[in-house]
Amino acid sequence: MRAVNRRIFPLILVGVVSLVSTTSHAAEREDAIAAGKAVMAALAEKNFALIWDTLASDTFKKAGSRESFVTGFPELRRKIGRLRSSNIAHVLYSPPRADPKMKETYSVVFENVYATGLLGFFSTGTLTEQIVLIEENGLFKMLGWALPLP
Repeated sequence: MRAVNRRIFPLILVGVVSLVSTTSHAAEREDAIAAGKAVMAALAEKNFALIWDTLASDTFKKAGSRESFVTGFPELRRKIGRLRSSNIAHVLYSPPRADPKMKETYSVVFENVYATGLLGFFSTGTLTEQIVLIEENGLFKMLGWALPLP
């Protein structure tokens, strides 16, 4: 009987640790999705200063300046009309890499419908946009923005 208990206890322990890990990963995923939605809402409202000041990661900020982002990024979105609808297409998780600089990331991919398209780039008004997020100081912040190729 004792031999059975010795084998069962480690299995129970592994199960409990796995359950706690899965629960925390699910909560982390939801936090990343909420951060991605906040960035997408700010993009739709063309509030680029808010993105830079509060939603962008320090890593993202090191790659440029506030001035270039706040004045340059709107040029990319100038011809895109008002956001009509936005749905999450999927969420991608990338675990930490061996390089200590490469932390885990989440990519929230949105299927967005705009009032007008950008002629020559997308004319249907539908655009897939991806917000890449990284955790900094306990909060998910934007690491990047992308237009995934179809």
